[in-house]
Amino acid sequence: MFRIAFFAWIFVLSTSYAKAIHFPPAAKNPSAEDVLETIELALSPVRAKHTVHLDEMGAWAVVHGILALENDIYVTGGPLKEKEKRALQWLSEGGTCGGYATFKKTASGIRGQCCDPKKRLFIEVFEGHPAQFFGYLSDLELDTSTPWSSWDAKSKKWVEGTFGDIVEDAKAQTGINVHPDYIYEMTWLLWGLSRYIDADETWKNSLGQSYSLEKILAIELKQGINKKTSCAGTHRLYAMDVAVKNYQAKHGTLPLKGTFQKAEQYVKTHIALAKQFQNRDGSFSGDVFFSSRMAKTWSERVASNGHVLEFLMQALPDERLTEPWVLRGVQSVALDIYHGESDEVGDGALFHATHALRLFEKRIRESK
Repeated sequence: MFRIAFFAWIFVLSTSYAKAIHFPPAAKNPSAEDVLETIELALSPVRAKHTVHLDEMGAWAVVHGILALENDIYVTGGPLKEKEKRALQWLSEGGTCGGYATFKKTASGIRGQCCDPKKRLFIEVFEGHPAQFFGYLSDLELDTSTPWSSWDAKSKKWVEGTFGDIVEDAKAQTGINVHPDYIYEMTWLLWGLSRYIDADETWKNSLGQSYSLEKILAIELKQGINKKTSCAGTHRLYAMDVAVKNYQAKHGTLPLKGTFQKAEQYVKTHIALAKQFQNRDGSFSGDVFFSSRMAKTWSERVASNGHVLEFLMQALPDERLTEPWVLRGVQSVALDIYHGESDEVGDGALFHATHALRLFEKRIRESK
């Protein structure tokens, strides 16, 4: 696991590993202002600028960092001794890890380099799921004309393209599982495409098969959520909500029907489960949507708490953001980041938790 320089500032508890872990509880009834102050304590060290070293993390972690910090994260170092630059700039100009390009040119456009789970190749360096980088980067709402470089294996050189080429490749690879021995999740395709294409658009993948957002949504609903679903299904729910809101943005106040109506209800059901299984200290369950349970380690705590909150910050309507149980959950995640043991927690979990907190800040301020 890559060690995160990003969280070197986190206060490390002096409690030994042999003793029980005492996680910081949220206040019983915090106000929105109290919660914002706690977030400021947790995130103030990276407000202006933060630099990470490519010797210590791969593109997988960098993209998670961009999701969390957007333009406030910089990279430096690595095999090519990169000079300090914004992480997004590094990525779009042809970022490399271990001598491999992060984005490659395809017949359909540009695609993130994906790991090979069977060979354990590039795990935590490149994409862990189809279109994962596209899905996370879509939250930045980059213009499709944004310049984007990729490696062309045929000509053995970098070629210029745009973020729109990433969108087109995502459409072309929809429904095609390059690792058939493993469960194929379309979560990040749904997430990204829902931000960039018309809610009613249909297209053909590179095999000539027809797809639409509604078809992908139906497949995701059929797969459902269980304890083997990536990150306990929090990303799948996040993507579903993005798709539903994309549909609503086009069709306005018209009642949802069919697959979109089912997806909306599925999201609401899991919001209710997150609330039902919330722990007494304000944190979300270590068993996420399946039962109520305190996490056993810092790694499990930040992963479950932060991922659930991230989903809620996407899915909850504005008027529910200040409900007491939500405020306690947000404060709990902020306290975890402020007090947690960074050595035990994975890069992705920390960045998703940070993303959740920043979403809360943004939405609260925009609603005033």
